[in-house]
Amino acid sequence: MLNTIWPIFILISFSYAIFSGNLEQLNSSIFESTSDAIKLSIELLRYDMSMEWDYASCQ
Repeated sequence: MLNTIWPIFILISFSYAIFSGNLEQLNSSIFESTSDAIKLSIELLRYDMSMEWDYASCQ
C-alpha cells in the first residue's frame, strides 16, 4: 500500500512544482533534506562507534 502511495505523492509534488513555477525551490529543498539526512546518519554512526569503543574498553 505504501509502495503505491509514496510514488503518487512524489509525482503530484513534482507536477505541482512544475506547473506553479516552484521547481527550483523543490530542487533546493530536496538537496537540503538529503544533506541533513546524510549528516544525521554520520552522527548516529559516530555515536554508535563511540559506544562500542567504550563497551570494548570496559571488558
